[in-house]
Parts: sequence; structure tokens; C-alpha cells
Amino acid sequence: MNANVLEIIQQGVEEQKKLGTAYLRLQIAPNAVAAVAMQAARAALVVNIDRLTPLPNMPSYVIGLLAHRSRVLWALDLPKILGYPPVDLRRSNVNIVLLEIDRQVVAFAVPEISGVLRFMPEEIISPLANFSSELVPYLQGWLPSEGETLLILSARALVTTLPNRPTA
Repeated sequence: MNANVLEIIQQGVEEQKKLGTAYLRLQIAPNAVAAVAMQAARAALVVNIDRLTPLPNMPSYVIGLLAHRSRVLWALDLPKILGYPPVDLRRSNVNIVLLEIDRQVVAFAVPEISGVLRFMPEEIISPLANFSSELVPYLQGWLPSEGETLLILSARALVTTLPNRPTA
């Protein structure tokens, strides 16, 4: 590449940094919206419910297994983990976000994946004292956003520290 193209690319990267870090916006429940850092998101999918293989004797938040790109992944119900009503599995399709931390990929089912947000990490407010003890371990913090509370989820906590989590 020539120097001009590299300069234009660098300018674009600097402009993106000024806008803030990118987060994937997830509808968790009718009254709950969350965001997770895009750097941990590997994919956002809509999969047919038949692609999820249920497993007996698992924690209630485990939906089953999902085969994706030659890998078998745990499919977990994100709203249920966070203390909200579970994803409706009676529908023919389910929204899945794949999160990856330290080469470990987990599929999380959500009611809706609704775009990308950008904000500065220093704007995030501490979750302590504002949320239930069930929710706090998975929160990086929160932000007021367009008249609602935006829950900022910790991808690392979700992927690596679930109680009674299944092991690969």
C-alpha cells in the first residue's frame, strides 16, 4: 500500500477511537437492555431452534449444544443467567451472540440483537449498590441511555465464571 492509503486508514482508526469503544446492544427483556464489548463478540446469528441440541441434567440456563463452523458450543440463556425471564424457545428461530475470551467461545441466546453502540469506557458507572446480587457478578457497570438503563456486561465474567457451568 502506498503512504496515502495507510494515512487514510490511520485517520479512520483515530476517528473511531474518538467515538468510543464499540458495544453490541442486546435486548434482554422488554424492560432490560444490555451491551457487551464488540472485541469479545465473534458473531451474531439467527439460528433455527432445531440446531440446538438439548441436554438433560444441566443447569436451567443451559439450552443445549450448538454446532457452528466445525465446533460444538454451549448455548446458554443469557436473560435467565441475569435473573430475567428466559428466552422463548417456542419460536422457530433464536438470536445467538458468540462471545470469546481466551479462545473459549460460548453461545448466548437473547431475545433480540439490536445494533452497535459506541461510548467511552470511562463513562461506565459502577454497578455496586444499584443492582441485584444475581446480576452484579456479570456487570462491568451501567449507563443511562435514552431514558433507560443500559447494563454493560462483562464478557469475561459470562464466559469464564458461570456457577455450575458446563465444561467443554
